[in-house]
Amino acid sequence: MKAVILAAGKGLRMKPLTENTPKVLVEVKGKSFFERQLEELEKAGIQEVIIVAGFLQEKIIEKFGEEFNGVKIQFVEQKEQKGTAHALLCVKDFLKEDFLQVNGDLIFKSTLIETLKEKKDNVLVLRKVKNAENFGLVKTKGEKVIDLIEKPSEEKKGTEKKLVNCGIYRFTPEIFSAIEKISFSKRNELELTDAIKLLAEKDKVFWIPVKGKFFDVGTIKELEKAEKEIKT
Repeated sequence: MKAVILAAGKGLRMKPLTENTPKVLVEVKGKSFFERQLEELEKAGIQEVIIVAGFLQEKIIEKFGEEFNGVKIQFVEQKEQKGTAHALLCVKDFLKEDFLQVNGDLIFKSTLIETLKEKKDNVLVLRKVKNAENFGLVKTKGEKVIDLIEKPSEEKKGTEKKLVNCGIYRFTPEIFSAIEKISFSKRNELELTDAIKLLAEKDKVFWIPVKGKFFDVGTIKELEKAEKEIKT
């Protein structure tokens, strides 16, 4: 099974660290996001990775080349930043079977990837948070995902924890057909959540809870938190 890492963004929320460095090369305890992800993917048996790059992609290619610890690396350029769904669509021609997809600023454990590999269909990894306004809120019914709300402002208040999207997925090739049916959002982007919603409406999306240590490191503050909690 192949894995796709989305890493074409400029990492604006992590400036000044990302002024001249792609976000996936930002280090946590001496290791970049990309290195940590490749290590865990390799432990889980993933042997091929496609990275969708863009901003300063030459620095990622220079550092990692075409292989890392036995994992083959293929680079695909997202020439224009038109959203996460557009980024994923860039690799359509390279994926004819089920695959995994992860965002480039996540730190996760191989046990989670192993669990995803064993599943079938389209599967989202979810976690519970108190404040959901900065995440993609996910509504579920049993094992199925029934709706997604991108960064829901109405969820700012309240003490109940809510399920949010972790940015780690198992997809069937159906995701590409769904992406081709969606329109640009108010942000003028093709949102991956919109494509997933189309599949969810057909009862084709499931979910699992996050497993093992997990960090969503999209800001300097979250990076500092990860630095404190990660031992190696």
